[in-house]
Amino acid sequence: AEGGQMIDTVSTRFGATDQASLARVEDELGRRFDASADTLGRLASQVAATRDLVRAAPHDASAARRLFDALDRALPDEAAGSTGITVYDPANVPLAWSGRVSELLKERISGETALFVAPGALGPQLVRVEPIVDRDRPASPRLGTIVVEQLLGQVRGAPSLADTFVVSTSLVPVSLRARLGATT
Repeated sequence: AEGGQMIDTVSTRFGATDQASLARVEDELGRRFDASADTLGRLASQVAATRDLVRAAPHDASAARRLFDALDRALPDEAAGSTGITVYDPANVPLAWSGRVSELLKERISGETALFVAPGALGPQLVRVEPIVDRDRPASPRLGTIVVEQLLGQVRGAPSLADTFVVSTSLVPVSLRARLGATT
């Protein structure tokens, strides 16, 4: 009976079949990516509310300091080691940043709203790019761009621009390979 209890415990924890275990891991990873995407979207929306500071920051040192402060407030302390926010001006020059940020290609920054995985020295990151527009004049040029990024997992081996990384799940660590270039 003791062996039967052990098998029941294992199948309850991992799943009755390999396919059930795989489905459970895929579901967990999907929920985790969705939660990260929601977090990045929420942070981008919160920062977009500072559009008046973004407009003034290039010409006003006080507004620039307040923009830095607004980014620091938007980023939860526990997220600062794996998440970052950068606000760029219309020429794609950083105006303010907070947390763990990286440099993106200018083509990515100047594009439309996007969510994608980008390689990084510490591992791939989930990145959200959000243009800042003038709500009163939507047809006018963008005021700037918000980039919110979050480290997805640990790189296997030495730090590099690797596309393979490890994410821990409740069942097992999972190696994932990012398909670079895909956007949503």
